[in-house]
Amino acid sequence: MAWSAKEIAFLKENVGKMTPDEIGKRLFKSGRAVRLYMYRNHIEPDYKKAETCLVEKMLNIKFGNAKYFSPDRDWFEKAKIGQKRFALLRRGKEQATEDELKKIAKAIQMSTDELFELFKSRQLELF
Repeated sequence: MAWSAKEIAFLKENVGKMTPDEIGKRLFKSGRAVRLYMYRNHIEPDYKKAETCLVEKMLNIKFGNAKYFSPDRDWFEKAKIGQKRFALLRRGKEQATEDELKKIAKAIQMSTDELFELFKSRQLELF
């Protein structure tokens, strides 16, 4: 069944405040339906982000917008980083180590100029 504009607004307003099961009860939908809608429409609670999410900045520099980057299994094997760990780093829930940043930069083939831009922006945040 399609979601109405009011249901979508309620979901977006309460995501992170209520569980998907609680939202589902209020909307007369199952918790699974709520989770699926959230997944398919990239709706997630605002997590407390690390002060500087370097992985997201790297992806923005390389691809213009981090959302355009969707790694596959081969990429994860090449980068030698797990999917769950990468998801935490990408969302800013955890700070990447220097080694992880090097692996990701190598896997997305960042040029020297792009890396310079990343670290230039990082230095400007210090002041």
